[in-house]
Amino acid sequence: YSTPERTFQGEVTGIPNVKDSTRRIRETRRESSRQRTVRPEGGRSGGWWTIQNAYSNLAVALQSNNSNNGTRLVQRSRQNNNWEQWRFDSANIGGGWVTSRNRQTNKAIDMTGNSNNGRHIHQWSYNINNQNQHFKFDHDDSGLLRLRFRRGGKVLHNHGRRTNSGNRLTQWNWQGSSHLQWYMTRSN
Repeated sequence: YSTPERTFQGEVTGIPNVKDSTRRIRETRRESSRQRTVRPEGGRSGGWWTIQNAYSNLAVALQSNNSNNGTRLVQRSRQNNNWEQWRFDSANIGGGWVTSRNRQTNKAIDMTGNSNNGRHIHQWSYNINNQNQHFKFDHDDSGLLRLRFRRGGKVLHNHGRRTNSGNRLTQWNWQGSSHLQWYMTRSN
């Protein structure tokens, strides 16, 4: 890459304001990340979305293709199927809290009520009054999102920073790492 800040074999590798890819990347990084990240607002943007982990690029999906309460959420390679598509609705309590339901099962993302680090996330019958199903999108300077649960304040977590399909999703304290950050793309 070109940058006037580095040399290779005694020669400067770039020209200020002309051949300076490091500067260009730095200037466009935030803009580029915001273009790929969409922040749906409950009830306003509608449609179906895929949630992907910033570390693994894998999508939030159901562990198995069934509609049972308690089916755990995992990360999977994108297959554009209904098991990995989610809709977001306002929780109607103010403060930006939303709920999310799966396209195939119409069940909500639910944090089980236990707010310990590492506790699994699953789907459960949708109930707008169930605080286990309320979360916020915290948007940071990188353009990525954190999904922060109302009960306990933990965030959705790619457990163990894994990149394998089928890895379980849990909740964890925010630590500023990409395995706790997400981006979204419209599915329809």
